[in-house]
Amino acid sequence: MGIINQPHKANLGDKLRELLSLQGEFSFDNFYVIVAYVKKSGVMQIKESVEFFRKNGGNIKVVAGIDQKNSSLEGISNLFEISDELYLYHSESLMQTFHPKLYILEKKDKKAIVFIGSNNMTGGGLFTNYEACYFIEFDLTLKKDKEDFFGVKEMFNFYSNTSSDCCKKVSKEFIQELTNKGYITNEDNLFRQMRKVTRDLQLPKRERIFGSETFKIKRTIQKSRKEIIEEELDLINPIEIPEAFNTKGNLIWKKENLPSSDVQRVSGTTNITGVLRLSQARFKINNELVNHTTYFINEVFGRLDWTTEYRKNKQPLLVAFARFQINILGKYKGEYELKISHDPERIAGQDNVPTTLHWGNTINIIKEKTLTGKNLFLYAPSKDTFEPYYIEIN
Repeated sequence: MGIINQPHKANLGDKLRELLSLQGEFSFDNFYVIVAYVKKSGVMQIKESVEFFRKNGGNIKVVAGIDQKNSSLEGISNLFEISDELYLYHSESLMQTFHPKLYILEKKDKKAIVFIGSNNMTGGGLFTNYEACYFIEFDLTLKKDKEDFFGVKEMFNFYSNTSSDCCKKVSKEFIQELTNKGYITNEDNLFRQMRKVTRDLQLPKRERIFGSETFKIKRTIQKSRKEIIEEELDLINPIEIPEAFNTKGNLIWKKENLPSSDVQRVSGTTNITGVLRLSQARFKINNELVNHTTYFINEVFGRLDWTTEYRKNKQPLLVAFARFQINILGKYKGEYELKISHDPERIAGQDNVPTTLHWGNTINIIKEKTLTGKNLFLYAPSKDTFEPYYIEIN
């Protein structure tokens, strides 16, 4: 038994990934989950481990809540795709909220481990939020442990019992019905609602008396298709990857005639900026120029997990991370995790650009060619995927 002090000492997400990936005599047969809220950010972070678990004979059954619309359409839909059984529990009474969080791993008649705490199946709940989670291991060959574990498992059986009008088994048709009747909505809408509430509050500016911490999910990024192919063919020199191996969705922004500052070409003692300014760039959607002060934070990157950092002047800066595939002058350069930041203070000025993409460790790739005056194209992730985005410069 023990406790997970997230995020300072450990996090539940990495622990679940580890346990779901065990094989042979160390593996588990069943994964039971009861959570209040589900978002895509949580599901996608453990998806690969769950798929591995199921591929090796494991079963996953989940009961989730949808109260206060804190579970999203994307979260429920993606969880349905990786679950053997998914149930939703909801009471129409405004006085009741479905709020348990319980994760159970069982190897029938041999062992089990139970996590009980405050962790929802969201990116924050599993990785970066301040959460406390108690866990206990059971030896199911011992009578007392087996009886105690049976009591825990009965909780899942109770909430997944469809004889109760509050419990419904999920199907694709049921998800559509929930959406049509307004029980769940997509994450873009949830994010806009959250931003609107924040703006409407109009909180007065005050001197901050607390410090600030930011925690980042350690993503399990798969190797790029280029790396996989090179390893399979045992090649030493890089090979050019056919376009079919690259992920490219719809064009969501274009910036023509790139200035030298965007591609990190500066002269004299001027320091490089390290960023690409996500300006309007005369880009149109439905024949209307986008509003760059809101387009990138709400539309382009609205689904990312945004956190707040505070700078030395104690002003807030919104920060998120996403994966990008990069193609420069017709050559695929690989896949990278890059930072996006949004400065709310810069919205007041008409010509200010509040949102920037940080080139990070791709600066040397950007600088290796003279890209000043070239055109940059940003594509959304392909259909039904969360990442990566795709950047093309030519």
